[in-house]
Amino acid sequence: MLRKDPGLHGSPHEMMMELYAVKINGLNDPVGYLFDALVCSWKVRGAKGEKQANAKIEVSLRKDFSDTVYMAEGPELSSLGTMLDMALLPRTRYFYRVTVISDLGETAVSTPHFFETGKLDEPWAAQWIGTPQKDGFHPEFHKMFGLSKPVAGARLYVCGLGLFEVYLGGQKVGRDLLAPFINDYQEHFQYCTYDVTELLDADNDLTVLLGRGWYMGRFGLSGKSHPERDFALIVELRVRYADGSEEVIGTDESWQFRSGFITDSGIYDGEAQDWLAERGAWQNAAAINASGKPGGALLPSAP
Repeated sequence: MLRKDPGLHGSPHEMMMELYAVKINGLNDPVGYLFDALVCSWKVRGAKGEKQANAKIEVSLRKDFSDTVYMAEGPELSSLGTMLDMALLPRTRYFYRVTVISDLGETAVSTPHFFETGKLDEPWAAQWIGTPQKDGFHPEFHKMFGLSKPVAGARLYVCGLGLFEVYLGGQKVGRDLLAPFINDYQEHFQYCTYDVTELLDADNDLTVLLGRGWYMGRFGLSGKSHPERDFALIVELRVRYADGSEEVIGTDESWQFRSGFITDSGIYDGEAQDWLAERGAWQNAAAINASGKPGGALLPSAP
């Protein structure tokens, strides 16, 4: 059966059959999520036919579909969710579209959509960093850098423990709150991916604020916190230039930190800020041995 919009079923209006709500794993154009399985779904409206005679899903590395890397076709493809059995490359944008033919011969082709992979199993071109001394404050890390060539695209991969907010050129990156969210820290840490192409300039200031979150703060019925854990940050910024070259800016000991304006934070107790307190001079960050942390493995956020 065609999965139609119930509001249009039986409508006397002359409409062409069209596809909408075309998604991957229930998401519109996802970037950097964990794709353990790829599931494509869609809806149909404006169809006169009652059944799907055929469907086709195409996946390409190019928006014009001149470089198709996967295709599935047949009447059995389900609009509720069809698994795409394909191997994925790290940090790659894939374009996909769906074609449906009804039992009356009507044909509809979706507009191109995309999904983009994260780093997958690729090693990080960055180090975990922290502060040289035990944190008695909420640190603020930053890195100044310049770009000398026109930028074609840029992705920021970041994990801050317990929670982080990223600012580039004074503008908050992404719309997330409480990133990188909660997970089993004994198993892995989540990182987030952001498209920062439009935020880059010739001269840039990348700043990351950290909070305690679930990783360090009070959480659960026991009210137990984890004061033995320290703030930690790993960032990998990949800049792709218009001439095809690439530059990677990762966290290392050249990054700097100082005490932030956040003096305390917690999931239950909220956040305390002091904008009048002395924040101190910028100091060089320290590299951290990630193998000494619980979890250790970095995985992209799951939708």
